[in-house]
Amino acid sequence: MSGFEEKRTTRISRQLGRHRAVPLPRRLPLDRYELLALSGPDGGKTFTIQRSPVQVGHGAENDICLTDETVSRVHLSIEDTPDGHRIKDLGSTNGTRVNGVPVVDALLLPGADIALGETTLRFQPRRDGVADEPDEPQAP
Repeated sequence: MSGFEEKRTTRISRQLGRHRAVPLPRRLPLDRYELLALSGPDGGKTFTIQRSPVQVGHGAENDICLTDETVSRVHLSIEDTPDGHRIKDLGSTNGTRVNGVPVVDALLLPGADIALGETTLRFQPRRDGVADEPDEPQAP
């Protein structure tokens, strides 16, 4: 190792020692979200997510049943995982796209647009006045 590399490594190590971890914002549980139909036969409808996992498709057995006949009977699921909200295509005929990118299994962020068949759904926090609970109790 040259003297230059040794000094550079020491400087970087010292700089890294000064950085502090920044806590990530708390993630809302899946049942605090909704799917807003932006397009397709159900355009304008809002579907409230009641539980995790939630199953979406054209068939009556789904938690969220779409009238779009180009959506597979059992198309996709969304669930809470330790990594975040995860969307999975369940072997659909036409596939699933998130923000225009084809996905089979991916993390789903708030505000993402999900395209399935002729329908586009927006994954967003519910707008029904449910507030997130504070991390710590408030002082009186």
